[in-house]
Amino acid sequence: MATLLFVAGDYPPNRSRRSWLTVSAVVAGILLIAGLFWQAHSIGLLRKAESGPARGPADLAGRAVTESMLKGIDLRGADLSGANFDELSLIHLSLAGATAPGASFVGANLEGVSMQGADFRGANFSMACLRGSHLDGADLTGADINGADITGINFSPNVRKTLVGKAVPKGVQIPSCK
Repeated sequence: MATLLFVAGDYPPNRSRRSWLTVSAVVAGILLIAGLFWQAHSIGLLRKAESGPARGPADLAGRAVTESMLKGIDLRGADLSGANFDELSLIHLSLAGATAPGASFVGANLEGVSMQGADFRGANFSMACLRGSHLDGADLTGADINGADITGINFSPNVRKTLVGKAVPKGVQIPSCK
């Protein structure tokens, strides 16, 4: 393209040929730039932010969550209000800072999961494995722990007063803790 422009500028004999070469160089340049933009777009260098993977906390409010939905998802700070996680294994995820009032974790495996600062008001943890979970600063007002394994969790007396149901006695194995 640059060569065509230089030739057009130095080509003395005919003004119309010089114009033709200049126009050809400009058109070739435009086509070249358009081709480069097309290639950059096709390999993903020029995609809009919203066309890529979702950024920020997940929103699973009110949804019945499946194992496949949990692959590659970040649940820290996510909206899980009323979501259903029944009988799922969440041991490799973090629920820290999640908003999950009314969510259901019946029979779910949450062993060792970080749930610090999360909102679990009215959540159902019946028959769930909460063994060794990190619940510092979590709001568990009205959470149902009936039949849950809470081994290794020291609830403050204020939190314990707000919990619903009775956890399994220490040493009793429940299916979700396997």
